[in-house]
Amino acid sequence: MCKADDDTFASDEDVLRISKRLIRQNKEAYEVLAKQVNPHQNRIDT
Repeated sequence: MCKADDDTFASDEDVLRISKRLIRQNKEAYEVLAKQVNPHQNRIDT
């Protein structure tokens, strides 16, 4: 890292946007994994 990187901080809006994107991606990944582990889960839920 260079000195310029040490002095750079993300704005609150950037942090919030990145956090929301990570939450969405984690949810999508979890749903894919859950379907692979139990492909009939949607039948059980209904």
